Amino acid sequence: MIDERWKQKQLAAMAELERMANSDRSLKSVVEMRNDYVQDMRLCLTMVAFIPEAIASRIEAELIEPLRDLDSTQYFYPPRSLHLTIQNVRTISDPPTFNERDIYKIINTVSDVFDKTTTLSFELNGLLRLRTSLAVRAFAEANLLTLCRELRRRLAQAGYPDNKDYVSEDVVFGNITICRYTHEPNPEFVRAFDHLSNFSGELAVSEVSLISTNAICHPGSTKVWKRFQLGQSTAVQD
Repeated sequence: MIDERWKQKQLAAMAELERMANSDRSLKSVVEMRNDYVQDMRLCLTMVAFIPEAIASRIEAELIEPLRDLDSTQYFYPPRSLHLTIQNVRTISDPPTFNERDIYKIINTVSDVFDKTTTLSFELNGLLRLRTSLAVRAFAEANLLTLCRELRRRLAQAGYPDNKDYVSEDVVFGNITICRYTHEPNPEFVRAFDHLSNFSGELAVSEVSLISTNAICHPGSTKVWKRFQLGQSTAVQD
């Protein structure tokens, strides 16, 4: 169970991100609208948790399909692309701002951090409404902040300081992007958010993947470089 005071801080940070995303076009957390995301050659390097099939299927049936019925021209994530970002490494760019040598150095830098981290728990509840995308809100337990701070510290020491904009350095939360807009959504599409906002669920993360990918985590543009299993060094040995 997430501490209610910590959850309220995350909720306030989400509201601030919505405000900033809808007013500041220079915010690096926001991917600008495009007609064709599939052919977008910009790549990022990031650490994510892919969404288990059971939850991904619910997201598709309860959120994506109703919205697709209202406007099929927006870009909707297929279930296998749904993910929750744990920690950014390099934001999207063409050409990429990282190479294979950087990736292996990063893997060596952070591997033991995940070994010492226990399962991450998230409470999925409601929608995060940004100017160019729609996501499921994911409230995290406090150990996510501990993990992100240590990852950022290690990455900065290795020469890879986090280059993404954040609402707060003291509050972290998750989200699962389900739709990126190819054009301004119509009023009926937007009105549907109100009755879709009751979506809820629980997500337990025991594996984090370091991937290079484009803005939509398209299968054709995604490469998994390393899968980190959480809590390996804390596992009880027989």
